[in-house]
Amino acid sequence: MLADSGASVNTISEKVFKMLNPKPTLENCQTKIIPYGKKDSVPVLGRFKGTIKSKTATVTTNICIVPDDEECLLSWKMSQELNLLQVHESVRTVKSRDDELIAEYSDLFTGLGKLKDVQVKLHIDKEVPPVAQQYRRVPFHVRKDIEEQIKKDLERDVIEKSVGPTPWVSPVVVVPKPNSPGKVRVCVDMRCPNTAIKRERHNSPTLVELTTILAGSTVFSKVDLNQGYNQLELSEESRYITTFATHPGLFRYKCLNFGINSAAEVFQETIRQAVSGLPGVINISDDILIHGCGPEEHDSNLKGLFQLMREKGLTLNPEKCVFNQASIEFFGHVFSGQGITPSEAKLSSIMDMPSPKNATELKEELKKATTLSYFNPRAQTELYVDASPVGLCAVLCQSEEQGNPRVVQFASRSLTPTEQRYSQTKRVKLCYHMVM
Repeated sequence: MLADSGASVNTISEKVFKMLNPKPTLENCQTKIIPYGKKDSVPVLGRFKGTIKSKTATVTTNICIVPDDEECLLSWKMSQELNLLQVHESVRTVKSRDDELIAEYSDLFTGLGKLKDVQVKLHIDKEVPPVAQQYRRVPFHVRKDIEEQIKKDLERDVIEKSVGPTPWVSPVVVVPKPNSPGKVRVCVDMRCPNTAIKRERHNSPTLVELTTILAGSTVFSKVDLNQGYNQLELSEESRYITTFATHPGLFRYKCLNFGINSAAEVFQETIRQAVSGLPGVINISDDILIHGCGPEEHDSNLKGLFQLMREKGLTLNPEKCVFNQASIEFFGHVFSGQGITPSEAKLSSIMDMPSPKNATELKEELKKATTLSYFNPRAQTELYVDASPVGLCAVLCQSEEQGNPRVVQFASRSLTPTEQRYSQTKRVKLCYHMVM
């Protein structure tokens, strides 16, 4: 008989049972036995009580009879009683390279950091008259939550007590946290101050740029800055416009806060400059993506980022960090070594749409998510264009090592009334002009 650590009952085949002498007395057995890897149970011909011996023990137990095509097995419990299998509690844990890096840079995963030697200056239009809004009353049952949030922000040096003249004062808005029943989030209504704050315009990486940057990468990690905005300090002359009123008094932000109209662009550009020059590192807001063509390159890039963050004084949120993944969701898409696909979460509303009653095949087509390949500057590239009387389309393809074409990008647009009068030759030329 074979000792099986995954078996819950003892079994012998009908052929082996017939070889026993003298024959044991059989009794009915209602036990369902489902072999590993199968969905259906096998018929149990009966059960008898028998004695099983090993070199060190003798045990009497129930044994089930199964058809000849099944194995003769000893259950996990019986294997232990016969001293055939043992559980060793002491197991040495082998740490991965990621675990070693996290342990080495454990200081990055605690507390709220602050970017060193950087202060954000808000560009305020002095010609806009200041507005000191009245304190907005809040329900008594949420006042304690506001007090706790203010106390926490004071301890973390995110806000400070407002002293002196306060030309700008904004009310707070209390909203429930979607993932924490009974808890609230305290926000500042910055709509009036935003009329005086001039926005900065900075570029963020586009999806096309990301597909090119990540071409050839097979290992990915993503780290999330802990309360990212609050890790950028506001300059002294910019703080007065963030003053807000609560029942404990007036406070103002010492760090960049949500609600400022230019906060997203300022934060994106500041973090981009901080990580610029690091190989295999790119950020979208407070999410930083680390990638590499293999484990060694990825680990080297990740260590370089950790070292920079320690020098800059930044910290991470461990609950939102993922390491050493073959594919990762970033910027609303899933990136992997095979290419880029839309995120399942983004597609769920489309995938769950009921199919048209007169075209059931349409639903199956909608479920097929096209995987776009990364653009490889060294690969053979082909461009296919076509034009109809009302529109233009183009497909950019590259050949794999096996010679199979992979789609890199699609493009299309409608023709204007004037362009619709072009000849077919001119419409095709217009298509080339569209994609060049």
